[in-house]
Amino acid sequence: MAGVGSGYVRSTLSVVSALEAVVVRSFGPNGGVVLFTRDTGEVLLTRHGQKILNSLHLEHPIARMVVDCIQAHCSVAADGSKSFLLLLASLLRRIHAHSKACKEMSNARARHLANQLLRLCYDGLDDIIVHQVMPHASSLYSSGYRGDTLEGLVRGYMAGRVGIGQAEVLVPIICQFCRKWNVGQGMAEPIRFIHKNFPLLHSTVLGLPIGRSCVQEGFLLGCDWTMFFERKSEEPIRVLVLNESVFVVNEACPDLLLQQAQQKRLCVAECVDPPLLDLFCQLSQSQPAPVGHVATVTSVSRVVLGGHRLGCVGLTPTHTSHSSSEHILHPHTLLLCAPGPGSLDQCVNACQGVFTMLRSVCEAERTPQNSLPDQSEETPLHPVQSQPSNDKSEPSIPAPAPTPDQWHRLLHAGHVVPVGGVFDVLFHHFLLSSDWVAEPQVRSLLAESVLSVPRTLHSHKPRLFMQFQASLLDELRSGPSLKPWSGGVESVSCKQQLLASVLQCVCTLLSVDRVLHTHSHSHITKTSRHGEDDEV
Repeated sequence: MAGVGSGYVRSTLSVVSALEAVVVRSFGPNGGVVLFTRDTGEVLLTRHGQKILNSLHLEHPIARMVVDCIQAHCSVAADGSKSFLLLLASLLRRIHAHSKACKEMSNARARHLANQLLRLCYDGLDDIIVHQVMPHASSLYSSGYRGDTLEGLVRGYMAGRVGIGQAEVLVPIICQFCRKWNVGQGMAEPIRFIHKNFPLLHSTVLGLPIGRSCVQEGFLLGCDWTMFFERKSEEPIRVLVLNESVFVVNEACPDLLLQQAQQKRLCVAECVDPPLLDLFCQLSQSQPAPVGHVATVTSVSRVVLGGHRLGCVGLTPTHTSHSSSEHILHPHTLLLCAPGPGSLDQCVNACQGVFTMLRSVCEAERTPQNSLPDQSEETPLHPVQSQPSNDKSEPSIPAPAPTPDQWHRLLHAGHVVPVGGVFDVLFHHFLLSSDWVAEPQVRSLLAESVLSVPRTLHSHKPRLFMQFQASLLDELRSGPSLKPWSGGVESVSCKQQLLASVLQCVCTLLSVDRVLHTHSHSHITKTSRHGEDDEV
């Protein structure tokens, strides 16, 4: 049994430090890869923070509590598990150092500091970031940015989650995938739709180099055609969906027999996964029929991925009518390739995390005129009316009205900042100067802990971080340098969520009164049986 009077803060710090030591080697764009070996001989190579933590066999209850807190944070902010552990360990070290001065009351002092930090999170964190960090970030960086903001967000997210070579391949593909889905105005609805349905909107190919990854126009069925015939007709193709198990393509609905389908040269796909089929019906705007659903597609084809063949259908772009602004969705599929299962899983997790991050950015930037619908609501989709065209082989898509880069607008509003520690330095500076927020000791504790993340990024050359911090503070005093710059950027809302999640985790860990070590039922039964045998 361990209690608050027996060095609980010290033992908690030891557990968190052990977890920190596991992930810190893979932190940042220059971080390495963690290798795991299983009893079966299987080898796992990854630098994805969540994957690393989930691969550990954790028995200590404090370690499991920390990982649970990280999982809850990552479900909202798309990873950040390594930064979470670095900031958590730094906070616990400083709390432990401050509380030791109280001697017998050290653990009570630690709990008091944790409660004060949580109160700061609720009372002053939002004001400091919204009214001080974001306006100054906008004035310093919005006018000189020469890159693409969407690409900068994706690049900044990918930098610490996949290798440099993998990032160079995946970043343009993800940006292309995002833009091909969004044909019209607005960005929130396409991002929300991709984030919600990402498991069904991507396919993986094992055994091919990552450079073979691409964006495939149309909707992949997840299985090959049972019967396939080339379609050369320029007219729209009718589709009949039956009982969530058979997928028949036809210009006129035939009899429901495979023999007749073959005689009439109809394409048939059987055993399509029900979730995939439901999404297809939603995107294709299928209409109920006496024996199923009928939809119209633009093309049918067969895609060869490695040693597998999959059916693919082209869909007419559809638009949503949830809000006053028009969102046109043009279905595409993201194909991800990798030579091994570990690298493939890492690419999938990173790509899925990108859209979780982008959705969080859109939610932070939304206004009453441009808001996201609730996840529980199904956004109605409507087919886009094609205009007459001389070329009948491709459906015409209404050209989007000329609007400014909506992603670049985030930079002008201060919702995104350059990666590498800009947010941390700005937050550190304004938190220390906000004497109306919390006690000076509490502000200093959090401010110094926040700098642990950029310091770790520059751990190989600490002088570079000092020069970077001094240069940024000089620009705050004298004004922006207006030098053109480009590169990765990160979301301020995700950084704020990280701070809030870590402060809540600290308060949860230090509010524990007792840690009771109990034996499992099977162990007790086994022990009692051994005792009976000894008596006999």
